[in-house]
Amino acid sequence: MTSRSNSHFRHVGSQKSQVIVRGFTAVDEQRVKEIFKMGMKGHTMSIFKFLLASVPTLVIMLITTLISWWFSRSVILTLCVCLVDVVMLYLTSYLVFVNYCATRLSTDLKDIKKTYMDEAGNRFWVAEYEGAVVGTVSLKQDKENPITAELFTMSVAKGYRGLGISRKLLNAVVEFAIQNKYEKVILSTLMVMHPARQLYERNGFQLTGTQKYNILFGYYIIICLYSMDLKNHNIKVD
Repeated sequence: MTSRSNSHFRHVGSQKSQVIVRGFTAVDEQRVKEIFKMGMKGHTMSIFKFLLASVPTLVIMLITTLISWWFSRSVILTLCVCLVDVVMLYLTSYLVFVNYCATRLSTDLKDIKKTYMDEAGNRFWVAEYEGAVVGTVSLKQDKENPITAELFTMSVAKGYRGLGISRKLLNAVVEFAIQNKYEKVILSTLMVMHPARQLYERNGFQLTGTQKYNILFGYYIIICLYSMDLKNHNIKVD
């Protein structure tokens, strides 16, 4: 496999809003990790809303509400019990991403240069907008299936979304994967992340399945699995 592709991919919208997608360098590390952590934290509310509307939550809240009212006959106390249920559910949602971030920051993101830039077939990109790093994405070879690479760390800082930065990052990933003779790019994302799923589906990724990830007894989140077949090299990223 080719160990390197072009390190810079330039995309010009206008003279005032140039977006540059380039390879990661050591000076980017702190900003990259900030974007990653803030992006993950921002998904907490999506998970919370999903869990709040789930059957286990509705059953538990109904039972605790009835028990509280039965023993106290107090509207205030009953409302307080309901509030505690909601707060505990939010904390559970938050801890999902805290644990995920801790895992990533102690594995592949612990040394980005070593994991992605020094390994042939792997790569980490950042997107610059008006000189500031505002987006990230990475690609890593599947060691069990060397002709397949997995996309990770797709994130754009809040305030810079809707500018087409994700599409430009995705374009860099696909170009690099083709140059390195990968036949397939895979990724996983949460079902509740609708904008991300729309991005991938618009740009050639096909939903291949779903998985349930248990986070607590009776509670789970749904992970969507996507794949892009690169055997046809005429793929265009929107």
